[in-house]
Formats: sequence, structure tokens, C-alpha cells
Amino acid sequence: MANPNDLEASPKPLISIIMAVYNPNMEWLQKQLNSIEQQDYPNLELHVIDDCSEEISFGKIKACIEETVAFIPHSIERNSENLGSNRTFEKLVGKAVGEYIAFCDQDDVWMADKLTCLMRYMNDEKVQIACSDVIVIDEKGEKCADSLTDVRKRHKFYTGEGLFRRILFRNFVIGCTTLMRTSFVQESVPFPDNIVHDHWLALIASVQGEIALSDHPLVFYRIHDTNQTNIMANIITKQDYIDHSINLYYNRLEEIQGRIPKSDIFTQTQVWARARKMYAEGEMGVVRDIWKYRNFNISTSLFELIMMHMPDKIFTLAVKVIKNRL
Repeated sequence: MANPNDLEASPKPLISIIMAVYNPNMEWLQKQLNSIEQQDYPNLELHVIDDCSEEISFGKIKACIEETVAFIPHSIERNSENLGSNRTFEKLVGKAVGEYIAFCDQDDVWMADKLTCLMRYMNDEKVQIACSDVIVIDEKGEKCADSLTDVRKRHKFYTGEGLFRRILFRNFVIGCTTLMRTSFVQESVPFPDNIVHDHWLALIASVQGEIALSDHPLVFYRIHDTNQTNIMANIITKQDYIDHSINLYYNRLEEIQGRIPKSDIFTQTQVWARARKMYAEGEMGVVRDIWKYRNFNISTSLFELIMMHMPDKIFTLAVKVIKNRL
């Protein structure tokens, strides 16, 4: 456990832990805070912002933090209005004074050596993000799986350089497992509106250098009904799918063009995304483009080519089957 004497004597770089909270489960929040307090890395600070919680009072959140975090310097504040996770994490990045930043969720549990393990990878200057797999736990804190890949079948982890194409289509970096250089994160703000902050940072990291993956999980990752990254969580009808998958992806590419270097991969991806959007709107002439670039995401391409023109009831049934399989 960290203590004030260690903080004064340690030559190790300061790590800024940043946590955005919103309507937290107070038991889970306390467990997360305990795991931060018990980190064996000796030089830490913690910044927390409550994103205008409605169901839990700021006084209760603040009291929990003050009672739980004894040895780590910390700050706590509340947004005047609900900004969402991206804007709240942007504010938190501005508060970080450490050489490194560790993003933190409100409902997980960190292993005691998490930050120590991740810091070893940062000795390589090419590494922009160090991250890990997770051990999955349920709402009661009981282990469900030894890896996220056991419960999310499409999730695969990678390490090294040249990962831009993979991350452009599907992010594998779990934000709460990461350690990053503060300068890298600061250069990457503002975060785009149509892409979650950890996906955006992973994308930039894949362009600028390498992503390092720990050889073992470092976080107990809690899966529950309100997880922000639940697969297809908001999708029931065909229109839901169009709004939250097809149009969101198209808008994401439109928003980030100009903020990443031009490449054939990105241009071809835009063609594929535009064809998907037009096909969903009833334009049959773009089937050729979807098929030509189907290998960007073959399961998505085939699903949409078949299901976009099926009756709504059949589409909804297909979504239920996919959710059960995933």
C-alpha cells in the first residue's frame, strides 16, 4: 500500500489516475477505490469528476472517496451539467500533472501490481499505450471468465505496431486497463463525439507507435446491464441498427478524417462505410462496393447484405440470436 513517506522518497514518475463517475453503485465504487489505494506503485495522484449524477448525491460520492482514499493525493469535483464520459475525461486530462495517465472506471477492481506491471512497458519509447486483458466478474464480484475473450467472442487482443486497420474496425484496448504518456493523451484531445475516448486513443497510438499488451490480466472487469460497451446494447429494431451501427460508424469516419494521416486503408474504409449507409437507405447499386471491401469486416458485410431487406420481425429475431451468441 502506498504511504506519504514513499511518495516523498520515490524517484518513480508520477501517475495521474483519472476517474469519471455517474450514478455509481457505491459498493462497487468503494471496492474500486480500495484497489487504487492498495496499488504497490508508490507515486500516484487521483482526480475524480462526478458527471452530474442524478440518483446519487455528490455529498455521498465525495464522502466515500474521502473515507476510502487516505494516502493518495486526490481531488473531487462535480460537473454543473451532464457532459458524458468523453467530455468529462477531457476535463480530467487537463487536471493530470503526472508524466503518465491511467484511466479508471467506477465499477472494476484493479490488481495491486497493475500500474507497476504496465509501467515496465513504458520504458520503450515507441509504446504509446500499455494495456491488459481482464478477469471478468459479475455484479456480485464472482469470477465469470479468465479473459474478456471468453465472454465476448469477437474480442481479440493484439500487441505491437501496424494495428491501425484492426483498431479502425474494432477496438480491443480496454480503457480501464491502460497506462499512457500524459503528453500523448493531451495531444489527442479533444476527443471526437462519435467515438469513445479509449477507442480514439488506441487509434492514434496505432498510427504513432506501438501498443503493448501485458502477458496476464491486471483488472477484475465487472460486466453488468449498464456497461457502456455492451455489444449491441441499444439495438432492437432495424432502425436502431442503422442509427447505432451503420450511421454511427459513417459519422465517426467523417469526424476523424483530417485528424489522422491519409491512407489507402482509411479511404477504402470510407467507401465501404458510405456504401453500407446507402444500402440501408435502399440504394442497391452500392452492393458492389460492400462486397469489394467485405473483408474489412466480413461478418458485418454479409449480415447487412442479407438482413437489411428482410422484414423487421425477422431482423429483430436475428439480433436477439446474435446477442445470445455474443
